[in-house]
Amino acid sequence: MGIRKWKEKDIEAIVEIENQSFTDPWQESLFKPLLKPPYTSIVFEEDNAVLGYAVLFDGVYDWELINIAVSPTHKKRGVGRALMKDCINRAKKANADRLLLEVRPSNAAAVGLYRAFGFKDDGVRKGYYADGEDALLMSLNLSTVSI
Repeated sequence: MGIRKWKEKDIEAIVEIENQSFTDPWQESLFKPLLKPPYTSIVFEEDNAVLGYAVLFDGVYDWELINIAVSPTHKKRGVGRALMKDCINRAKKANADRLLLEVRPSNAAAVGLYRAFGFKDDGVRKGYYADGEDALLMSLNLSTVSI
């Protein structure tokens, strides 16, 4: 069990998790470019099976969590927490000032996870998602975090 950078061979499992997790999933063609900078893409793996993944956009001062998902059959087992912790640590090691993200306000589980890690609400992006739902903008000041 562990977290590692993803490889091209992982994309099929990642796309499956993506399709199970989101009402407006990313297309498979969008995942291969995430193997290279400026992205850091990681998976949580157990017994050679991908259980979750996360994608960071590596900025200079601010990094952005652009996608994170856990297989529905493995939720509430600490996979999301482990991925978030790893994302935060990677951004801190790169000397980023903040970690940014946007989330559906209706995704209470994700919002709760982010707040548990200390993310603060920064604002709302009106009608951001394809179905018209707003996006809640959140950030974490990495200089105040110790994980």
